[in-house]
Amino acid sequence: MNVSGRVTGLLTTTGVRVVLMSQVLPSIESPVSGDGSFSFIGVIPGNYTARLSLSGLSNGTGVTVRNQDVKDLVITYPRDFIVTGHIIVEGGAATSPPDVMLEAKSSAGITRRSDTINNSVIMFNLKDGEYNIAPRSIPAGYQLKSIVYGTTDLQKAPLKIDGPVTWEIIVRLTH
Repeated sequence: MNVSGRVTGLLTTTGVRVVLMSQVLPSIESPVSGDGSFSFIGVIPGNYTARLSLSGLSNGTGVTVRNQDVKDLVITYPRDFIVTGHIIVEGGAATSPPDVMLEAKSSAGITRRSDTINNSVIMFNLKDGEYNIAPRSIPAGYQLKSIVYGTTDLQKAPLKIDGPVTWEIIVRLTH
């Protein structure tokens, strides 16, 4: 049978592929065309999961192939991205980096707070958009020196997310 459909939510389709996975058969891939369409030819009947092969969060979409072609399968890319970062302490011998929480506020007023893992890794789950980043908590005895994302000073300019994340947030503290 044939399986075809389209992907929604992508800004570009360059290099994006749909992977059709089965628990009993090998996975197969199809490129996503410029208009978001994809197709698989000669798919054996069974239960599959279709997912995108690109960075970011992407849930699988269940597909059941029986004795007829599957048309109009829609895979929605949710445009949720994990933004990570880490903490660097300058000017002192800290045994481990202190726990720092950041807050990301969108122009629509939606606020997200970071999670901190092992007192050194910062994680945000953010959608496309611009976010003003500010420290929510800095431990006593520390001062914020800078917050950067790539070459962007996040104390002066917003964090701009418009696709898969290429940098990490660096928080520099002095002790």
